[in-house]
Amino acid sequence: LARSPILSVSPIVALLESFAALSEPRYPLSFVVLASRPSGHAAGRVDYIDNFVGFEEMLKYRAAVLFPWVAMSVTFYELYSLHVPLFLPELKWSFRLYHTAPWVGSGTAAYKSSVFRLDTDGTVPVGRLRRNATYPEYIHERDTRTPMERVYYWYGLSDDMRWPAVTKFSSIPDLLRKLLDVDLEKVRSEMLAKNRFDFVRCRTWYRNAVRRLLRSSSD
Repeated sequence: LARSPILSVSPIVALLESFAALSEPRYPLSFVVLASRPSGHAAGRVDYIDNFVGFEEMLKYRAAVLFPWVAMSVTFYELYSLHVPLFLPELKWSFRLYHTAPWVGSGTAAYKSSVFRLDTDGTVPVGRLRRNATYPEYIHERDTRTPMERVYYWYGLSDDMRWPAVTKFSSIPDLLRKLLDVDLEKVRSEMLAKNRFDFVRCRTWYRNAVRRLLRSSSD
């Protein structure tokens, strides 16, 4: 489980350990939490690592479970770039998680120039940017009065929700099942394909930008 302040203020890890312990037959996977071990916690299915974990170490794990504590997390991009399969809560979890540990530096202000309309199922379709359009007020840092619809709207725009090859789970039992059932090699291949596509697109953009700069400087 990737480092997240939500894990220290919620019973998520305890629930994960309890459901895994009750699994019949015995649940074959164990979990590592990137956090300090709580006092009194005995070694079992869940272990803790409080030290820095480098990229080489990250690659040793079967998958990563991320409980987002901000709208845009660097950890998400690091793991995605490494093609480590990611498991994140469904969009409907975002409101509860936000009120468990309100986002710090939510980043939703960055979306002010980009507006998308949510589909009826709560997902965000890929759409064109619309200038001068109305949009919900963005989420202010640590504002626990933020209504559910606004959290859904802005978090629905995040790459966590929109990027392909990210497995969403609806509950702890659903997470435990998907960690076993999802084709992780297929997921890694899809992540690699997206990263390659983005690399080519970014390289093309910067190449064209440099050409324009050189052309303007020569004029």
